[in-house]
Amino acid sequence: MEDGDNMLKHFLILLLTLCVIACSKESTDTEAATPVEEQQQVVVETQNSTIINNLKDRNYVKQWQEPVIIETDFTGNSSDPKVAADGNGNAFAVWSQVDSTHRNIVVSRYELGKGWGTPITLHTNASYPEVTANSSGQAVVLVSNANDLLSFHFDPATGWGQEKRISLNLARDPRAKIEMDNNGNAIAVWKSKEGAFTAIWSNRYEPTKGWGQAQIISGADEGNAKQAEIAISESGNAMAIWSKGTFTQSDIWASEYRVGSGWATPALVEKDNQANSIKPKLTLDLAGNATAVWLNSGEGAELNVFANLYDSSTGWQQPAAIESLEGRAQFLSLAGHTNGNAIAIWTQIQGGSSSIYSSRYTNGRWIMNEPVVNNVPKANLPKIAFDNFGNAQAVWQQYNGRTFHIWSSYFTPGRGWAEPELIEENTTVGVARNPQISISGLGNAIAVWQKSDGSRNNISANKLE
Repeated sequence: MEDGDNMLKHFLILLLTLCVIACSKESTDTEAATPVEEQQQVVVETQNSTIINNLKDRNYVKQWQEPVIIETDFTGNSSDPKVAADGNGNAFAVWSQVDSTHRNIVVSRYELGKGWGTPITLHTNASYPEVTANSSGQAVVLVSNANDLLSFHFDPATGWGQEKRISLNLARDPRAKIEMDNNGNAIAVWKSKEGAFTAIWSNRYEPTKGWGQAQIISGADEGNAKQAEIAISESGNAMAIWSKGTFTQSDIWASEYRVGSGWATPALVEKDNQANSIKPKLTLDLAGNATAVWLNSGEGAELNVFANLYDSSTGWQQPAAIESLEGRAQFLSLAGHTNGNAIAIWTQIQGGSSSIYSSRYTNGRWIMNEPVVNNVPKANLPKIAFDNFGNAQAVWQQYNGRTFHIWSSYFTPGRGWAEPELIEENTTVGVARNPQISISGLGNAIAVWQKSDGSRNNISANKLE
């Protein structure tokens, strides 16, 4: 019996020893961060807190930082960058990247206080990327693959999901656009062949259901519909706009989407049988009112900027010119604030030089022809975005006689446009093109563009904080 007691005692001691070892190992595996790691985490959190507090201060003067290359594969050309910022100071950049056999779609995420993450290839045979993000930190990337329109969805908790098919049987160049509300609902629009003509199609995504059934929203009458744009409000209602007609005479049309009732019958935004109206842009405010702008051909080769307003109670108002300058307007862009204010920005070609002008809608009227940059050899492709305070930031590509660089200016109510500043390397090597900009819910701006290094195009970025 004594031998049995001794054996039991030794067994219990052995079991206790094993438990101690196991617990010690588990404690080691899940051990808290080292003092150095804890200090680094405190530094990051302190930096983020400082950045966020600065961005929330209306009087804080934000500064452009040093530009960086955000891609890591330098074997092929990169192009067609797009950017979207979320509500927490983060952003998503997506672009097309060519290797020896494919055109890939690549995405990188910027985290406030940390910088750009490692790029991820979403698809190995696609083109025409678009991206949208919301205040919750979610994002959707839209791509075209042969005859398919596909989406990739990002959630902060789980990362990037698998591809989802939106539609089949696309036109060769669908030029799809997508926007998302703060609940994760998204609406995509694109052009596709319908009989002898092209039509504008749409589909809606709900997080609990996925993509619905694609449908034509541009009507069944004759004429080619193209250049579709989409804007969505926080309530999930949306407005789509497009140009429709022949090569020499097109009109601007729009349709409203309301949650629960779907798409409305298309309505004319502008009709001028003596002119060609093209390349519409659109914004929506919190109340569901819309601002639309487009280019309208006048006499000769001139293009002028026109606009119309949509009242959610009464519909579209009367179109009117919001630009009265000599020369030709092109490269039109538009940004809207949730309070209904809007700024249209464009390049004005005048003789042998070009300028960038803006017209803004505020307090119920248009203030026209405000110069952003004047009389330079070439200033093209301006893009613009609003922050929560009602300030706006614009970027564009500008020629200095030898190459193109990326420039920026900001607009402050009551002060107007600031002196333009260069936001990328001032070198004579390479050409910087196709700038894009987005401003987060915190107010920091992210700009991306493509720039050649003398042999290939890279994707670069800068941040305004």
